[in-house]
Amino acid sequence: MKINTINDAIRLITEEAPLYTAAYNDSNNKVANKKHKKIITAINFLIKNNSLREMKPLLNHSDLSIAHWAAVYLLKSETQLAEKKLEEIASKDDSLTSLDAEYALIEWRNGDLNLWEREL
Repeated sequence: MKINTINDAIRLITEEAPLYTAAYNDSNNKVANKKHKKIITAINFLIKNNSLREMKPLLNHSDLSIAHWAAVYLLKSETQLAEKKLEEIASKDDSLTSLDAEYALIEWRNGDLNLWEREL
């Protein structure tokens, strides 16, 4: 899918994040890597168009994998909301998404989460 608009990017994230998580949980690296690349392409589109804030509604998405992606990338601009969402996800269960949320918070609070510099 070609991303032409902000809505295209958001739609791609909401479609691909659950598929990425399912593949990741199943240790299907080939599929997970393809889905990850699509998600990062959408996020990079938002970054380049100064529109990461458009992910904010995704923080309340019922699918935690979608909320997780949004929270991680909103840590810089919506710190309190994003941290709260990651804490909530981390406390949900023993899934890999919960573990990822916990480690994202640790890395963020240690100053080691530099997604924005490496993704572009």
